[in-house]
Amino acid sequence: GGYLGGLDHCKQLCVDTPPCWFATHGWGGMGGSWCELYEQCDDISVDTCHAGNNAQNVLTYRMQRREGMGKAVVGAGGYARTSGHGNVLLGRLQDKLEAFDFVGGNGYEKGALAATLAMSAALTADSFSQIHGVMGVAGAAATTAVSVLFADFFTGVFHWSVDNYGSRKTPVFGAVIDAFQVHHEAPWTLTYRPLATNAFAINLSVIPLLVVATAVGPLAHVMGEGGTPVGGGMWELGVVVFANLQWASQEFHKWTHMKRIHPAIRTLQDCGVVLPRTMHQRHHRSPFGDNYCIVTGTLNPLLDTTHFFRRLEKLVYTCTGNEPKCWQLSEDMKQGVLRGDFSAIADAEENLILPAEQDRSSNS
Repeated sequence: GGYLGGLDHCKQLCVDTPPCWFATHGWGGMGGSWCELYEQCDDISVDTCHAGNNAQNVLTYRMQRREGMGKAVVGAGGYARTSGHGNVLLGRLQDKLEAFDFVGGNGYEKGALAATLAMSAALTADSFSQIHGVMGVAGAAATTAVSVLFADFFTGVFHWSVDNYGSRKTPVFGAVIDAFQVHHEAPWTLTYRPLATNAFAINLSVIPLLVVATAVGPLAHVMGEGGTPVGGGMWELGVVVFANLQWASQEFHKWTHMKRIHPAIRTLQDCGVVLPRTMHQRHHRSPFGDNYCIVTGTLNPLLDTTHFFRRLEKLVYTCTGNEPKCWQLSEDMKQGVLRGDFSAIADAEENLILPAEQDRSSNS
């Protein structure tokens, strides 16, 4: 719908306009749609040159002349502004225009985030009501610390699995796998996403966990002895911290790809409270084989120096014959893992140049 047509029309419009390198196609609730075209950036480094709605936070591509294109769409009563129910980012990949990312928000995404936060608030309130004295506070602090580490580890294993196995055709997880793997081709598209959109897929996964926890909470009070709930509320706190760090990790991840962020966020990155930018930049070196954890990244040095993921890949290969994507990108890595020569792999990875270092050397 809309005066610029649908997704295919938008793709063709970009293909037929030689300066066009990226396009966004969006649609609203009134049957209207829009198509925005972007020409290629002067900077050849995709990490330092971005397109998108986040113009105040990232370095943007120069917008091509609009000539009616944009968020204003033609309706029955003339021009009308739509909030949009979706927005797809398109980009040239090997001379073809492909969908890179889903970057627009809608009410479902906001509703999922609101539901996650509401249940988390209820569980947190119930947990805090059961914390008494120094021992209670110490227990809460220990529970939080363990949950943060487990959340970091979980994101690492999940990130590793979807980066290296499966495709968009994989049942159930195909869309998530495709999003993670295409992210390596155009990492800046992540900066397009508003909070609710960025967290949506993860929220859909953690909501069932929070529903169960919310339902079990009253049972813990009933089953406890002497009016003391089972677990003393610590398990509720652990669930809340773990669940919310899963979706929050997507924002931490997004911040590492943004050139201009609030100084407070930069401080949190530098202190390791959230995923440091430089650490995640190391992940974006082909063959994308390390630094998978994206909450705080605290466990990345341990998992990488012990070659945890290489050993896991060898186990998967031995049991199933499936090769990870990182092996397909690096024959040296594959042969090193199969020989058990992990030190050679580590030495080769250390010689790779970080995108940020490449930027600095090109500007010097």
